[in-house]
Amino acid sequence: MYEHGEGVDQNISKAVEWYTRAANQGEADSQCNLGYIYYSGKGGVQDYSKAMEWFTRASVQGHARANHNLGYMYENGHGVVQNYREAIAYHTLAAQKGYTKAQVHLGDMYEDGTGVRQASSLAVQWYTYAAYAGDAVGQCNLGYMYRNGRGVVQDDSIAVEWYTLAANQGFARAQHNLGLMYEYGEGVEQNYRKAVELHTLAANQGFTIAQAHLGVMYENGLGVTKSAEIAKMWKDKAAQNQI
Repeated sequence: MYEHGEGVDQNISKAVEWYTRAANQGEADSQCNLGYIYYSGKGGVQDYSKAMEWFTRASVQGHARANHNLGYMYENGHGVVQNYREAIAYHTLAAQKGYTKAQVHLGDMYEDGTGVRQASSLAVQWYTYAAYAGDAVGQCNLGYMYRNGRGVVQDDSIAVEWYTLAANQGFARAQHNLGLMYEYGEGVEQNYRKAVELHTLAANQGFTIAQAHLGVMYENGLGVTKSAEIAKMWKDKAAQNQI
């Protein structure tokens, strides 16, 4: 409550005090939360060694988020010597517990070949777990894999299904990607008006690529009344976000 200011004024020092009391009694959530405060430097004091200590205590109890956070510390060399093998091991522990952020991150690491041999099929596996659990990023990433035939047989209609699920949760990248599918008639019947609607949803969240794309659509009158003024507005917003 004190950490996030829920029902009380935000007070990180009070949050640390209460988390520490519970953490010293072995409460895993509090240990993880305390570790995160030290890791992020909330309250002005960043201490990777203390973060490592508290994340590790929670990890020993099988705490998924703590395992994921330890994975980040090893992956980025924060407070420890960078070690991708350890990072993968901790992320995997968290992912196997159903922690969707870890599942998506593991998917990214396998897709990009970060610390592991590149394997799109394994990326798809982890994205799929997260996607079926309702994670919007996992759904969008899985849609991308089907759209581009990475680790799966290319299938625009399945890509549209996953993009739609993520877009319906308000995920900007998915809204833009789904807009492109409608714009070009890939996996769905071409519909410029629907494309503009989706690009606009993403653009209004500050998604730069969607803003620039909307500028082009207004410039050319695709699904909208042609307007140089509105085209310029969206292009300017995109340019400002890239600064």
